[in-house]
Amino acid sequence: MGKSILQALNSLQLFLILWLAASHDCIAQLKSRASVQFETATQKIKNQDYNDALELLTHAIKSDPDFCEAWLSRGVVYHQKKEFEKALFDYNRALVCYPGYPMAFYNRGISKLAQGDHYGALRDFSNALEKMQDHVPTLYNRSWTFLLLGDTAKSLIGLGQCIEKSPEYMPALLLQAVINRKQGEQDIALKQYSSILRRDSAVVIARFNRAHIYYLSGEYDKAREDFLKLSNDFPDDALIQLHTGALLSQSGNVKEACILWDRAAAAGSLEALQLIKRYCQ
Repeated sequence: MGKSILQALNSLQLFLILWLAASHDCIAQLKSRASVQFETATQKIKNQDYNDALELLTHAIKSDPDFCEAWLSRGVVYHQKKEFEKALFDYNRALVCYPGYPMAFYNRGISKLAQGDHYGALRDFSNALEKMQDHVPTLYNRSWTFLLLGDTAKSLIGLGQCIEKSPEYMPALLLQAVINRKQGEQDIALKQYSSILRRDSAVVIARFNRAHIYYLSGEYDKAREDFLKLSNDFPDDALIQLHTGALLSQSGNVKEACILWDRAAAAGSLEALQLIKRYCQ
């Protein structure tokens, strides 16, 4: 009798060992499959093929529900598709898998910002910075959120930190110049826009704003140079053609101004149509 019980126990033990081994192999296969699906989805995201990426990431999550990076990446895809509630759900799941996950906080903040939840976004950006203090995009987006909330001083401090850590980070350089101009610091803004254009002469907003400052300060030749470059580079931009035409008109070049206003009108500018009626007929 005792021998039969011992044999039964041994058989049960062997069964459990085999079952655990099979379960381990099954889990390993699922995780491996999820990893392959995730890598393929990552490439799809880079190619902006969001529908295929979404399908792959969903399969990866089904294979491995604790795959934090898959939850995070699917949230990014949902954000790109402007399905913000679904994005927030996935970021929350990523934070369940990995409490304190800084990139989940960062991306959740981006989605909250898109929804107009500025205070919620600010909290998420601040939480993200606790673990990745040098992440420049987080510093920038927190600075932008401070500005949206009306705290210009904190916004400028944050932008200064961005530029200190990454002197070539263009969004921070531009926003800093925009704020200074808005606060009436025209000379500072002018120097900042000129500095940006020395780094990259193709930054349209920097050239446009610098031209406008030149124009308002009476430096018409410098304004004309900037506006004409923009006009030649962007012949279908109504606003650029309108402003360049206005400057040419003021300096007596009405014929040239009318050509630019025609371009602006063709691009849909009602103001350009009024100027054509008034000066070009």
